[in-house]
Amino acid sequence: MQKVMFSLVVLAVVVLTSLSNAAQAAYESITSDYKIQKALMVLDAHGEGATVRTLVRKNIQIKFTDLAMMSPAYMRYNALAAKDRRNNQYIFIDNKHKSAPVEALAALLAHEATHQNVVYGASIDEETQAHCNEAKFWIKVTASNPALKNNPHPLVVRENTLAERYGDKGRDAIQTMVASNSSYANLPQRVPSSGR
Repeated sequence: MQKVMFSLVVLAVVVLTSLSNAAQAAYESITSDYKIQKALMVLDAHGEGATVRTLVRKNIQIKFTDLAMMSPAYMRYNALAAKDRRNNQYIFIDNKHKSAPVEALAALLAHEATHQNVVYGASIDEETQAHCNEAKFWIKVTASNPALKNNPHPLVVRENTLAERYGDKGRDAIQTMVASNSSYANLPQRVPSSGR
């Protein structure tokens, strides 16, 4: 009986190690940055495995960069979802967030991942959904670790603000915030579907 139990424990360890190695390989396929890999692990561990799998399946490369060097228009951006000329997809996180807690980076990735599922273009509705996804994730992750809210990092301040607005008045408060943001001034309210 002890031999059987020992064999089962060894088998469980092997299976868990294999799953862990597979997850790590998936994270490494879309980012070489260890901190971003840890943020992906946090997403996965807090019920956003489907989001991570979508990023991996679409081979969306995630990296830190100086967004202002890409364009002065991006100087105040926290992150940016983009495509290159060959239709490769990216999520660029501004370098100023390299020192942010991985949980805050995970919330930001929940936002940017929303943009990766869009077919017809950006809109106020899409940005609202992205901000709501970010806020909901931050609320979820801070429920299990409330001390995160006390970190003074600017990204944490952003997450706390979004979570507070979402918690007080839900989607409507987020939509009002998005619609009044000058960065989104030229976006339509919604983008019509193709009718497919």
